[in-house]
Amino acid sequence: MNFDPGKGQVSPNTAQPSPTTSAAAVSPVDLAAFKSRAMALNTYYPAGAACPSSLTGPAVYVEDFTGCGGAAANSEAAPGALYIARGTFSLGGNSVFYGLLYMGNLQGSSGAVVTIGGTALIQGTVAIDGPGGLVAGSSKANVIFDERVFDAFQGNARAVRTPSTWRELPRGQ
Repeated sequence: MNFDPGKGQVSPNTAQPSPTTSAAAVSPVDLAAFKSRAMALNTYYPAGAACPSSLTGPAVYVEDFTGCGGAAANSEAAPGALYIARGTFSLGGNSVFYGLLYMGNLQGSSGAVVTIGGTALIQGTVAIDGPGGLVAGSSKANVIFDERVFDAFQGNARAVRTPSTWRELPRGQ
């Protein structure tokens, strides 16, 4: 990967051009809970579905983004989380994506999985599983870290009763 920290493409410079682990950024259990939340919000796009008409929302889950294009999404006041299991994401022009962009990279790409061109910007963070990478433009900062986006990556989960770990109290207690 050719990364030049002097160009100011990533602010602050938190890029890790040579990952030391191949583990996924999010556990399968947490990812399933996030998927469940996207389903509840009607922002889940299964494999074989048409490209999403919008990537805006607190939780958007796309199984296959192959052949689809990136787009501006969310707002600075309300950043969201976008998980793309398979495919690549490109953002260009003056587009701004506010939120967490998480690329599952299930296709196993070792090339660019995220491409940011022109004066496009991702304000939040980008996580890419596997050997894939990010190509950023050089006209200005293209990725600005914003820790608030981690609050958007939430999921729905069910409570599960575990035998011998609870007790029922009588009324009034």
